[in-house]
Amino acid sequence: MAGLVALPLLATAPLLTTTTPASALATPDSTASDTTAISTLRLAEADGFVAVGTTDGVEQVHADAVVADTVRHPAPGSTGPLVVGDRCFSPANGPGLPYALVVDAADPSRCLTVRTVAAPDGSLRFVGADVTSPVDGLTLEQAPGSVALRFGDTGSDFHVVTRGLFTAPELTTTTITVGDGLAGTAQPGAHVVVTRGSDVLCETEASGDGSPRPGAWSCPTTAALDVGEHDLELYGVSAANQPAGLRAVHVVVVADTGTDPGAGPDPEPGTDPEPVVGPPPGDASGAGTPTPVTPPTDAGSPTPPATATGALPGRLAYTGAGIGAPAAVSGALLVLGALATALRRRQRRS
Repeated sequence: MAGLVALPLLATAPLLTTTTPASALATPDSTASDTTAISTLRLAEADGFVAVGTTDGVEQVHADAVVADTVRHPAPGSTGPLVVGDRCFSPANGPGLPYALVVDAADPSRCLTVRTVAAPDGSLRFVGADVTSPVDGLTLEQAPGSVALRFGDTGSDFHVVTRGLFTAPELTTTTITVGDGLAGTAQPGAHVVVTRGSDVLCETEASGDGSPRPGAWSCPTTAALDVGEHDLELYGVSAANQPAGLRAVHVVVVADTGTDPGAGPDPEPGTDPEPVVGPPPGDASGAGTPTPVTPPTDAGSPTPPATATGALPGRLAYTGAGIGAPAAVSGALLVLGALATALRRRQRRS
């Protein structure tokens, strides 16, 4: 096994240069070219997603990831590099390797050229189309008895779970009336979470592709937002469990003006029974000016109840998306830690 690991590492040695940060990666935009597509891929009949991971200390592409990477690939019928996250497949790949070799995709000239072939059911296959590579004509597949991907004779089908880049949700409007919920847009089928500080104000699912308004979402806030200005954060998790966020938004909440005219002072003094109840007031201003029992114009209590509606594991508010056991365990530990801290403070006060 040590020999198998050493062989691909030696094969890629001439191709490895100074690592370029992911932020510097020149990533093609699917809207700028009809030959490049951006997708989230799942191996047919597999539970995981296509992503770059590390196995036995070696970086490789595999299909058991809990959270998917964005895959940039040639549109069906065209050729180009196959980029997973910020890595692409190396032309130095050869038949029989236990996993496909990957290199930094910052320089597309170092990437293997593949052709995307679409099946009638919509699944995709990626075939080597690079005469300089030993895997020219071979198809990307799952290695037998492994979660790793390699190039071979059999090939595997890949399903498109989501299309396009996944970005954080957006608000339709940043000025709302007190008591109103929040609404906006996101990728169809995404899970949306809105937070203020450490409190989860709202979470819901965006409508799917088959709905009249794909990607639309709305939800009432668990704690009313007082009149004034608020800094909120929007997080999202795609249908393929891709995390996105945060998107910081500044929301202005305005008072409700006149939605309930009966709640204000009665403009006709004669209809108000208040002046004839009890002893007359000390001054003569009496009729038609009842004591102000109307809702105050300043609806905000300066310190709303601090109800921590959800702990945010690692500042990620994916409380309803189930992004995998590691995140769930981390979230549980954070919640337990918060409870222990609160208990200590209560003991100190007592």
